[in-house]
Amino acid sequence: LRPVAVGLAAVALMAAGIGIGRLAWGGGGGTQGTEVALNALDPAMPGATGSALVDARDGRLHLQVAGLAPSRPGSHYELWLIRPGTTRMVSLGGFRVPATGRATVDVDLPVSPARYRLIDVSVEPDDGVPTHSGRSVLRSRPA
Repeated sequence: LRPVAVGLAAVALMAAGIGIGRLAWGGGGGTQGTEVALNALDPAMPGATGSALVDARDGRLHLQVAGLAPSRPGSHYELWLIRPGTTRMVSLGGFRVPATGRATVDVDLPVSPARYRLIDVSVEPDDGVPTHSGRSVLRSRPA
């Protein structure tokens, strides 16, 4: 009986987390999650755009970007979740952009997106240092 109760509690917590995440990201009418627009921050890439779909069903974030400068040798783009008003951020992974300026990235969400209200794309050097460079090129508005 005890394992059944633990299992039911785990399911209830997971359902509550998904519900809170959906509310935090705009409370989705869609079955796949909530789409968040990313806006250009870098004057060198004024036409840059992006959108991220936070998918509560599969615990993933699906990113599409356009208008970015192609990745240069020695650098890449990095996807972040940021908690506004703090220095807390989580890297979701790096990616490269080809000459088309477009890229699609699908990543697992290692943390609840409800706690990190900004999605950020930065340019990072290929130096192995796991911190934000301070050069953001796309960012969502706080949810």
